[in-house]
Amino acid sequence: SYAAPPVRAIEVLKTKSITEIAPHVYIYDLGQNTSVIPRISVSGKAGTSIRIIPSELLAKDGTLDRSSSTQNGNRLSWWKYTLSGKSKKENWFPLSYYQGGRYLQVELHPNEKGDMPVLESLEGVVIHASSESIGTFETSNELFNQIFYLVRWAQRSNMMSVMTDCPAREKLGWLEQNQLNGPALRYNYNMAPLYHKTMRDLADSQLGYGLIPSIVPEYFMAADPNVHPPT
Repeated sequence: SYAAPPVRAIEVLKTKSITEIAPHVYIYDLGQNTSVIPRISVSGKAGTSIRIIPSELLAKDGTLDRSSSTQNGNRLSWWKYTLSGKSKKENWFPLSYYQGGRYLQVELHPNEKGDMPVLESLEGVVIHASSESIGTFETSNELFNQIFYLVRWAQRSNMMSVMTDCPAREKLGWLEQNQLNGPALRYNYNMAPLYHKTMRDLADSQLGYGLIPSIVPEYFMAADPNVHPPT
């Protein structure tokens, strides 16, 4: 059995548009901001590589705006795949890291001989806890319907093994997600298994004199904003 509903690949987003912003640098628009892992198919010589940087926003000039992801000293993060060159086409779906975002900046990097890889395809795989969907909402007012889907996407993006505060930044189990958004969550999903796990996290994190931390499991590490990330 699982402590919480397993985090699974729930849905696949196809690329809506591709924009070249610099030589061998492209912006892929998935059309929806969500908790995502890229799935790629790539060909090329050994040692060539592809770096994929996620972002929730674009700047006015069409480049990435990662201000929502890198504030409070959070560092730049990305996925990188280096080709082995052992097969005509190589497929990759990383399982150890997800990020909140709609846009993926794809950078193609050569090997020592100057060979360039070719990205054959890219999909955005939506991942979150596999809690059962139990509720829907629809009215004759399209604005209300859009608000509902906006909230539902936010819930999905933060529903992992804990209810996180943000899929693009901290991903911590701040308890107000369960408290303040709890009624809306329970209308949409069967939250009993995940909340049962949360209650055990509360018990594990409670201090001897009774205090329950604001984050459970209690783990917090802030990056030093003075340390610049590698390029």
